[in-house]
Amino acid sequence: MTVNRFFNRHGKKLLILVYVLFLFSVPAFVDMVHSVLYLIAVAILSFIVIRRELAPEASERAFMAKWIEKRKRSVHVNGLINAGLTFVTMAASIFIVPFIVDGRLMEWSALSAGQWTVIVLFLAVFSLAPGYVSVWEREKRYDKLVVKHERMRKHAEGDG
Repeated sequence: MTVNRFFNRHGKKLLILVYVLFLFSVPAFVDMVHSVLYLIAVAILSFIVIRRELAPEASERAFMAKWIEKRKRSVHVNGLINAGLTFVTMAASIFIVPFIVDGRLMEWSALSAGQWTVIVLFLAVFSLAPGYVSVWEREKRYDKLVVKHERMRKHAEGDG
């Protein structure tokens, strides 16, 4: 088996493995106060990614079941819901990362109302685009899976 053929076949799995190993090795190179929390988060995310890679059919079925229901809503409703989730994720990251690395929480009272307004507006504006893009990406994934399942159905019936 040539290198290109091996990488085409196993490249994604190899890259995931290297990335997961890198993430698990970070506490050895970076001084963290709460490295156990970091390792727990990496373990949970690694489990999710590896499970999706090893069982793509189950992931596809779960996605299809959820997206069929969610796509009944307006694109704007889905976009704003995803933007809200992105906003919460970004805000949590801003406050959790310093806690894990330095062991300190941000002092809420240290910021003025104007600074809070700037932070919230910044996060809100920069969470809108990923919210709407995620709807578009999910719709593309849904369309690909519908075409794939249609081909498989036709092939099973002997028409294709």
